[in-house]
Amino acid sequence: MDNSFRVGKLTEALVAANMTGSADPYAMAAKTIRETVHVALRAIPAWDPSADLAIEEAVRGGIQALVLADLDVARGGYLTLCEMTDMAHELGRDPGDTLLCAMRGIVSLRRLVPDDQMVPRPHRSSGLLPRVIGGTLASS
Repeated sequence: MDNSFRVGKLTEALVAANMTGSADPYAMAAKTIRETVHVALRAIPAWDPSADLAIEEAVRGGIQALVLADLDVARGGYLTLCEMTDMAHELGRDPGDTLLCAMRGIVSLRRLVPDDQMVPRPHRSSGLLPRVIGGTLASS
């Protein structure tokens, strides 16, 4: 068993635990994924290619927790990508490479995700579906 598998399983467990009772489980999941990736990357030398795999596996594990909780993967994935971009800037990593690794983690779960979890759903608390108009977020 390699370390990347452990990072993925650890992230899945942390996200599942942290989402329970959270007012915004999507934001909590994204922040938990970010924190797990941040810790993992600090333990891996910058030149080591396993850093990319650690990002991919952590994101896969976190998004898998959303799938198992029957939550909106599109919303959770979007917030996770935003967190990964911010984290990449903080660590001086290439944001493009970081996002590519994160997207690989999300896409690897596609076969496990029902179609209704892949399209954005109305937010359960507000009943409104966010949409982008002219580059800004607006309510429909």
